[in-house]
Formats: sequence, C-alpha cells, structure tokens
Amino acid sequence: MDPSPSVNDERHTRVRQQEVVADISRQAVETADLDSLLADAVAAVAETLNTDYCGAFELTGGDELRLRSGVGWQDGDDARVPATGDSQPGAALTADRPVVVDDLRTDNRFTGAALLTRHGVTSGVSVPVGPSAEPWGVLGAYTTEKRGFTERDATFLRSVANVLATAIETRQTKAEIEETEQFLRDAKSQLEAATEAGAVGTWEWRLQPDKIVAGPSFAETFDVDPEAARDGVSPDQFIAAIHDDDRERVERAIEEALATCGEYEAEYRVWNADDELRWVVARGRVECDEDGTPVTFPGALTDITERKRAELERRRSKEQLESLFEVLPVGVIVADADGHIVRANEAARQLAGTGLDDADSIAEYHQNQTVCTDAGEPVDSAEWTISRVLDGETVTHPDPDVYEIGSDDGESRIVRVTGKPVRDEHGDVTRGVVTLTDITERRAYERKLEESNEQLDQFAHAVSHDLQEPLRMVSGYLELLEDRYGDDLDGDAKEFMDFAVDGAERMSGMIQGLLEYSRIDTRGAPLEPVELDDVLADVRDTLRMRIEETDAEITADPLPCVEGDAGQLRQLFQNLLDNAIEYSGDDPPRIHVAADRDGAAWTISVSDDGIGVDTDAATDLFGVFERHHGAEEYDGMGIGLALCERIVDRHGGDIWFDSEPDEGATVSFTLPAPDA
Repeated sequence: MDPSPSVNDERHTRVRQQEVVADISRQAVETADLDSLLADAVAAVAETLNTDYCGAFELTGGDELRLRSGVGWQDGDDARVPATGDSQPGAALTADRPVVVDDLRTDNRFTGAALLTRHGVTSGVSVPVGPSAEPWGVLGAYTTEKRGFTERDATFLRSVANVLATAIETRQTKAEIEETEQFLRDAKSQLEAATEAGAVGTWEWRLQPDKIVAGPSFAETFDVDPEAARDGVSPDQFIAAIHDDDRERVERAIEEALATCGEYEAEYRVWNADDELRWVVARGRVECDEDGTPVTFPGALTDITERKRAELERRRSKEQLESLFEVLPVGVIVADADGHIVRANEAARQLAGTGLDDADSIAEYHQNQTVCTDAGEPVDSAEWTISRVLDGETVTHPDPDVYEIGSDDGESRIVRVTGKPVRDEHGDVTRGVVTLTDITERRAYERKLEESNEQLDQFAHAVSHDLQEPLRMVSGYLELLEDRYGDDLDGDAKEFMDFAVDGAERMSGMIQGLLEYSRIDTRGAPLEPVELDDVLADVRDTLRMRIEETDAEITADPLPCVEGDAGQLRQLFQNLLDNAIEYSGDDPPRIHVAADRDGAAWTISVSDDGIGVDTDAATDLFGVFERHHGAEEYDGMGIGLALCERIVDRHGGDIWFDSEPDEGATVSFTLPAPDA
C-alpha cells in the first residue's frame, strides 16, 4: 500500500531540512566569511520554512539585537529589536526551548518588537544562537499570515542555529589564537632586539652540571668572557661580580627560588667589563622535575642604571626640598582641594599659632584660632587666603593679605599672606599653597616712621613759619627805609638796600623749597595711572609767559601713561623745563621730550641745546642748594633738581644727567608702567 500524500510531504520536508542543515554545515567548514555564511543560512531557512522574513540578530553591547543578516526586511528600516523578554526574539535569548508565536496580535507575552509590528508579522519562531550563558544572538523566521509552526520546524531552526553557533565560536577561537601568536611573535622580536642592543641579557643555569650558559650582553655585564659564557661557566664567577653590599641579599633570593621552584627577581649593582658599577634587575624562574628537583634556571637581565640614577636624583632633590621647606624663613601651608592641611613647616606653625597643630582642616583651624584683619576685624574662614586660593584665586603682591594672628607666646603677630592654587592638566585646583611672612617688626617700624614723618612735617612747617616771619619783618623794614629815606640815600646805600632785599627774598625762597622738599614723601598723593601728555600740557600752560618771553620751542614724542602722583609729576616736568629755558644761553631755547619703554618702566628724557655743564660736575647738581653757576649769572635756589630726584625716587625710579659744556644737556628718569 502506497503512503498517503501527507506522509510523503512530511518525509520530503524532513529530508529537505536535513539537506539544508548539511549544506550549511559544509559551508561553515569551507568558508571563513561569516557574513556570507549568515546570508546563505537565512535565505535557506526562509525558503525551506516558506516564511516571509528570516533574520540572524546579533546581540550588541546594549540591550538590543541588531539584524546582522536577513531576508525580506525593507531597506532603510531600523533593523533592531529589544533584547528583553517583552519581544519574541529577546525572549529566545534566555528560553530553554524555541519561542513560538501563533498570533503576535493576540499574544500578551510580547509587546516590544516594533520591527516585527511594522512589517506585519503575525506568526514566528525564534531560537538562540550560542550557549545561554553567553549567546551570540537569535535566529528567527516569521510570516505575515497566521500559521502554526510545528515541533519539526522549531527543531530544524535550532539545528541551523547550532551550526551557526559552532561556526562563530570556531572563528572567535581562531582569531584569539592568531592574536596570541602575533603577540608572541612581537614579544620575541622585541626581546631579540633588546638583547642585540645590550639592554637585556639572558642566561640559563643548568643545575646539573652546575653551569650558567649566558649570552654576550649578560656575560659582559658581569665581566665574564663571552666565549666562555656561551659554553657555560661556574655561577661563582657571576656572583663574584655583584657589589659586596648586595651579594648576600641576591644569594638569599636565589636560594629561595631554588628551594620553592618559584619565581626570582632581584635588583642589585654589578661591576661590568669596563669596571663600571651598573644597576640591573634580574628575573627568572626555576624549573623542576616531577620530584621537585631543580633542573634548570633560565632568566633575563635588564640594565636599569639610568632609571636608578634618575630615582636617586629625584630622591636627593626631594630630600633637599624637604630640608629647604623646613628651614625657610617664611611659613608655608599646603592644603588639598577639600581644605585639609597637607603640610606646614615650622615657621608656619610658629606664625599661625597652636591652632594649626591641632587642626586637620582650614575650617577647623579657624574654629580654634582668632584671625583678624590688620584693622582688628575678624576674618571669616571663607575669606581667609587659603580658602580663596582653593577657589582658584591668586593672592600676591602688590595686594597681599595682612592679618593679625595670636601666637603661642600670647602676643599677636602681624602676618603678610600670599597664595597660589596648584592645578592639574585639566585646570582643576588640586592644592593650595600659601606663604606667611612675619612683618610685625616692619609694621611697627613703619608706624614709627609715619609718626616721625608727621612730626618732621609739623616741625618743618613750624620752622618755615618761624624763619619766614623774621624775613618778612626784615623785608618790611627795608621797604619802609626805602620809602621814607630813599631820596636821601646815595647810590651805594641804595645798592646795599637792594642786596639786603634780594638776600631776604632768596632766603624766603630757599626756606619754601626746603619745605616742599621735606613734604615729597609725606604729602604725596597715592600712585595711580597718569597720562604724561596731559601733565606736559598743564606745565606748558603754567610756563606760557616764560615760553613766549624767551621764544622757546618745546617738542615732544607721544608720551605714555605711567603709575604716578600727578601733582608731583607736574612739579618734576616744570622744574626740568624751567631749567632748560633758564640755561639756554643766548639763543632761543630748543627743548625735546622723548619716551622709551624699558621692560617694566618708561625712560623719559628732557633734552636742550643750552650751555650744558661738565659731565664730572653733573652728578653734584642733584644735591640740595648745589649750583654750577653763580646766583649773579642765573636765577634759582639750587633746589630744583634735588626736588626732581626726590620725586623720581618716591616713584621707584632713577634720574641721571648727561651733558657737555656748550653742547646742551639731557636729564633722563624712569617711571613705572601701570601694567608692570
């Protein structure tokens, strides 16, 4: 009796499925191209099971399955499905049997596979590819018409998935083997190159008959004949070359490795063939037989002399810095980014008081120690220098912090504090460093000096008043004599009267000049940016009549902005221009003002073409009442250049005089730039 048609169909389907599995298995062995294998496998599955879609989904690093190869999926689709239990492919990853869905529209188990929904999938079967512990992905077949997949269909799909899993694992294993082999080849090449260059020496200690066979680099490092070392020499020859202070330690390490059949590593010094002391590191391993008896002891030696020298130099530098840190005459405090005190030297502990020793952090220090401003106001911990430095602020000259801090002896100290943040390569603050300088005595001296200057100013004013009063009386009575008896006086008497009046006026001018000279430091305004072009313009207006009377010509380069006292700078320019006009000789004065930048300062020069002076006598002209020409020749009190020098000195500059007789003169001086 012939079999029924349905039986024949089932037999044909089973045979066809077996043929497909066999073909895919053969292709897996013959081809190394995984993508080609996957493409042929999903095409064969779709044809054999007569499905609309088939896909090999690879598990990515995230919670997704990506379509690695497929049949029927539309181009441009985001071919991904969730690798979670709410999608049919995702559920297959952890299921112990194929996941079959007869109608996805009514199956409440799965909701998360938008890819399947977009393609109108109704029925499907999915199986994992690879072991459940570490699956590679999922193989699935799907139809748009409702269909019941049989147990045989699921078994066929699992068989194909098993073939693919074996092929994938074989390729991964092969890749790992090739990578390992390449690593070993590279390591061998590097070792050979290092040995050839003398950076590494190799040895093999053959314990029977107790000979060390070594390469030339190793032998020369121990002052052993390379030819003899190639055939094998006694270990004593190598041991003898080791530095006396290291030999016993090295021998103990060797004995321990031999006793335990273990690893050996030692750093030590050795005398080489050139009688140089070299640092080396030796590494090896004792190989033993089955009874635990050492048979051979191979290893490699690396010259680390340069590294050791660098380490020793760093150690010496660190020790020197540590010593310097402790003996610095200023206090130093180092805190980490969280405000914990990392380091503080002895000077810092003395200046900051006992609170510093008892505190772990800046905040705790402020709880135990009173810190006030120079004016006596308490300082909040967030406003203290180190706190601001840790916030990224740099506190330095010319605006350091000044605090009054209680010291261990019960007396307050005036302390100047500067600080700077330490940043890493990303610009983040990792530490803060502040320095503390005791300025108690300096501040006391400054206060005494201020009091002294104030007293001196009062004294100068009183003396000026007391001296001026008799002079005014003399001048007054001389004028009365001239008014009442002028007609009765002969020529000599009138001349004597003129001399007396002129002398009194000169004396009055000298007293006024001395008063101005004494007030340069005590009555000056704070230094601030000043435009010298404006100063020169003001002085020209003041000297307008003098300029017109003498037909003087004053030219100037563009003048800079400097840090200065505008009033004193006007006096400086007026004295210099007035001198240039006064000592111009018979010709109309020709004066030029120039400016040149020199680092952090500007050099200003006032030049004229007047009578000049001898260079040897020029330096004396800056003294009080010093004159090169007599009063009968030229007007003046001999105090103008002394005032100029005092003004320049207050501005932190220098002033000098260049001149030759009958060739004019140049007075130059320096003033600080505001951006210095």
